[in-house]
Amino acid sequence: EVTTVGKVALYAGTEGKDGIIHIAGTGSICMGYYHNQEYRVGGYGHILGDEGSAYDIGLKMMKAVLNQHDSRGPQTAITQMLLEEMKIHQPYDIVRMVHQNVTDKTFVASKAALIEKVMEDKVAIQIMDSAAESIVANILSVVVLSDNRLKDIVLVGSVLEKNSYIRERVLSGLKGFSVYLSRNEPCYGAGLIALKKGCEHHGNVRN
Repeated sequence: EVTTVGKVALYAGTEGKDGIIHIAGTGSICMGYYHNQEYRVGGYGHILGDEGSAYDIGLKMMKAVLNQHDSRGPQTAITQMLLEEMKIHQPYDIVRMVHQNVTDKTFVASKAALIEKVMEDKVAIQIMDSAAESIVANILSVVVLSDNRLKDIVLVGSVLEKNSYIRERVLSGLKGFSVYLSRNEPCYGAGLIALKKGCEHHGNVRN
């Protein structure tokens, strides 16, 4: 049996119990594990998916700046903040820089953390709400796929660990579930999996 990174991270958070793990870092993916079954939602990459990820947030921030510049969107504090943080003089410089770093997803994803500098901005709140809603939707989809058998959820990744607004919005959408922020290292989960396999093997040998 091949043990996935997701299962290792899940077990590190749930102390070895089956459940659901949502990872929201540069990319985004949600996986559930019940006995030997795996359920997966998302994880399709930044072009086709990754909703709720740092890349998704960073991209929406940049689009908000360009929309304001073109008078296609509302005024937003994201514009001045991004111009200053990126050390550029005009919104169109964002286009140039994105295309210069087109193969580096972290260039866009790294801007997501900056949204906390403008937490009161309406556009920023809309972007964060959208990220939280996508994460909750992914998790609830895995719950449905598992026939509602999974109730333990582990949240992992920079978006969920560092952005308190998004984290609280996600938690408010998961009432009735046991939700954990993983505090253990992945190697802890790997150890629990190895121990579980060892016990199962020992039981089979005795039988």
